[in-house]
Amino acid sequence: MGCGPIMYNTQAFESAINFIPDPYQAIRPDSYIIANMKQLGYDWIRNSKKVAFHDYFQYYRHIYKKMFINAKKSKLNCRHLLPRWKMLAQNDSDFEICIKGYLAGKAYNGDLAIDYSKDYGYVNEIPEKEPITNFEEYEALVHE
Repeated sequence: MGCGPIMYNTQAFESAINFIPDPYQAIRPDSYIIANMKQLGYDWIRNSKKVAFHDYFQYYRHIYKKMFINAKKSKLNCRHLLPRWKMLAQNDSDFEICIKGYLAGKAYNGDLAIDYSKDYGYVNEIPEKEPITNFEEYEALVHE
């Protein structure tokens, strides 16, 4: 359906929350909710206005899990991206973790759920990122 943050009309929110799927029910929960809302007569639009940074500054454990799950749910086969990720990983640990998560996900054959509590075997020797404390530099990016 697309990527980025999903925003709901506040008048539709009460209806939308009724369609939040069980973590094992839908690998794409936002798409699942949108499809069900469309059956009720609601529509959705894409907007190119910047409203948030989707997936910007994620902790390593989140990058790992996202790529683990994307290895299974994405119709795009990321194998062609691996050489680029390997090159970028030389200077950016995000891509090192990205590769680990993707390869672990491709090898995984168990049940998959969009469940925050699952770690899917995440182990990391790299010290975790420090939390963001100065938001001014990130706020400036919104206005570029």
